[in-house]
Amino acid sequence: MDIDELLPFFTQSYSIPIEFRSIVKTAINRYAQPHKYHEETLNQMVNKTTSPLDTFKYLSTNDGCSFNYSQWKGHIAEWIVCYEYNSMKNNGNVVFTFVNPDSSSKADILHIIKVGNFYKCIAGPDIKTGRADYLLNQLEKVWSHEGSIPFYDFYNVLSDEKKLTEKQLNKLNQIKNKYPKKVILTPSIKHQEIIKFSDKYLRKVANQLTGPRASAVKKAKQNARDTIKKVRPWNQFNYDTYVKESFEKQVERLRKEKELEIEKQLYEISNRQQQVLKQNNSKMNSWLTKMGKAIVNSPIGQYVKDNKAEIIISAAIRISSTIINTSTSKKPKNKESGVIQQSPEPTPNIQIKDEYTRISPINEDDYTRKSPIKHQVPSYLRKDGTPVRGYTRGKD
Repeated sequence: MDIDELLPFFTQSYSIPIEFRSIVKTAINRYAQPHKYHEETLNQMVNKTTSPLDTFKYLSTNDGCSFNYSQWKGHIAEWIVCYEYNSMKNNGNVVFTFVNPDSSSKADILHIIKVGNFYKCIAGPDIKTGRADYLLNQLEKVWSHEGSIPFYDFYNVLSDEKKLTEKQLNKLNQIKNKYPKKVILTPSIKHQEIIKFSDKYLRKVANQLTGPRASAVKKAKQNARDTIKKVRPWNQFNYDTYVKESFEKQVERLRKEKELEIEKQLYEISNRQQQVLKQNNSKMNSWLTKMGKAIVNSPIGQYVKDNKAEIIISAAIRISSTIINTSTSKKPKNKESGVIQQSPEPTPNIQIKDEYTRISPINEDDYTRKSPIKHQVPSYLRKDGTPVRGYTRGKD
C-alpha cells in the first residue's frame, strides 16, 4: 500500500447515493445494537458524508491531552478494509462497499448488492483489532448475532495458532466447533504493510514526517479539521479504486511476463554457449589426438622410439656424473692434518619412467648414436666453447 498513491482516497469525503439510502436505513436498523433508531436519526445517518479524516477525532481522550492511538487504528482499519473490498474483492453482483454510518453497529461496513432487478444492503464484517483474548470474546459475540455478521481478524492474530496459549487455542476450537459453517476473515494485504500505512497516513496528514508522535497527532487532528474535503459518491469510490488496482495488477502482470521472457532468453543463451563450448572442446580433443598421432608417426617420433634405450642411458649417465661431481667437490679438510676426510659416497636414487621421463638436451659428444634419418643440425657450442656450424646428417 503506497501512501502517496492512496492518499487522495483517504482525504476525500463520501456520500451514499440517494437511490440507495432507503435500503441502507433498513440495513442499519437490522444490525443496530441494542436498540433500533427512529426515522429522523436514520435520515441523518444516510444523508451525512463521511471521511477517513473523521477518524482523527478518536485520538482525543477525556483529559484532552493524551490520545488513544489504538482506538484510532481500529477506526482507520474499517477504511482500509473498505478500500480492500472495493479495489480487490468485490465481484459479481456487489455494486459497492462502504463504511456503516452507524459507528456502534456490529457490521462495520455494508455492501450494496444487486438481486435480480432490485438492490439490497447487507452486512459486511465486524472488523476487530487487538489481542487474542479480546478477539476470542468478540468472535463468539459476532458469530452468535442473529444477523450472521462475518468476523474480520484485521491483524491476522487468530490464524497463527502457534502464537496462542493452550487455553486460547482450546477456546478457539470450541467456538469453531459450535459454528462449523463460519470462517474468520483475514486481509489480503500484508500485516506489515497495514502497520506502515497507518503510521505514514498519520504523518502525511500531520505534514510532519519526523519528530514525536504526540506532536504529529496534534497537527494531524488540526489539519483533518481544516481540510476542505472533496465529496464523492460511494459508487465512484468503488469504481476509482477498482480501476487503480486493476491497472496496477495489469502493470505487475506485464512486468512479470517481461521478467519471465528475459529469464527464458538468458536460459537459451546459456544453453547455446554450453553447446558451443562442448563442440569446441570436442574439436580441440580431436585436434590434439590427430596431432599426437602425427607426432608419433613423424620421423622425430620414430627416432625417439628406435633410440629410446640410448636416450635413457645417456640421461642416467648425465645424472650420475652430476651427483659424483657434486659429492667430490664438497669433501671437507681436517684443519689439523690437512688431510681430506673421506665420506661415504651417496647412493644416487634414480627413477626412470620410460617415455614419460623428462630428459636433458643431448650433446653430440656424449655418445655415438646410430645414424638417424636425414635432418639438419643447427649451429651449437661444444662443452669446451668451440662453435660448430649447422650441417646435414643422417641417411635417407
